[in-house]
Amino acid sequence: MEKRRKQRILDLPSDTLLLILVQLDGKDVESVSLVSKHFLSLTNQLVRKLTFRKPPLVNSTLQKLFTRFSSVNEIDLDCRRVPRVLSAILRSQLNVECLHIRGSPGHECPRENEQHRTLRLCGSLKKLRALSLGCCFCRVGEERLLNSFILFRPWRSSI
Repeated sequence: MEKRRKQRILDLPSDTLLLILVQLDGKDVESVSLVSKHFLSLTNQLVRKLTFRKPPLVNSTLQKLFTRFSSVNEIDLDCRRVPRVLSAILRSQLNVECLHIRGSPGHECPRENEQHRTLRLCGSLKKLRALSLGCCFCRVGEERLLNSFILFRPWRSSI
């Protein structure tokens, strides 16, 4: 007589496991992510938003984060080092739809050339649908700001 192999939860397809994991609250998802590398990779797919209070100094750290959390579609970041973070986002192939750039209390506004570069990079994010500029972009000037928003077209076609 043939011995039946016990069914394990890891025998379920990844899509089914993800459907189960989305029903858990944050603390439970964190606990599940500690069980195995497989569960860690599955829970990483559930992360939709990254918040950077202090962006990492090293670009490779950013790339590792963007690779690990490849389902992220919303990013919230501080005004400091914005162009470097945006460049890393563009290299990562993330489909960022919502970007919040916050001002930092006690920090001065980015220099004019940094503001121009930031707006140009925002215009390069193909899936971007919402852009929140909470930091000071007063040095750009109205005309340049309007020209930058021509790049940021949520209605642009995929031609």
